[in-house]
Amino acid sequence: MIMELVDWIFIISSLVFFSSIICVFILTANNKTDKVKVFGIILFVMILPILLILINYIIIGTNIRMITFLILILFYLIVEFLLDMVLKIDFRSKTSRHVPIYYHRMGCYLFFLVWSPLY
Repeated sequence: MIMELVDWIFIISSLVFFSSIICVFILTANNKTDKVKVFGIILFVMILPILLILINYIIIGTNIRMITFLILILFYLIVEFLLDMVLKIDFRSKTSRHVPIYYHRMGCYLFFLVWSPLY
């Protein structure tokens, strides 16, 4: 029962994460950086379910690749929070600063994380 709940949390949090990233791309392309902050907060809230999933995967002994991907995603979310909310650095105003590096890598990590049980 608990495994099924964690799987659903994983699926829903992945969908929310990808949807937020897509919204950030669209809003950044249309120069609406003030609305991008909302999705930054949503991405920060995603730390909680991903942390829960990471703890569950460590407890049940999932393979190291899945745990590594989750740690990388959590690291990105924490760095984004520090840059955006704590240090108040406007790294989203220029697309070349964040899109190719951060979102592409995190999107790839989540993509492989979602489909890795199929291998």
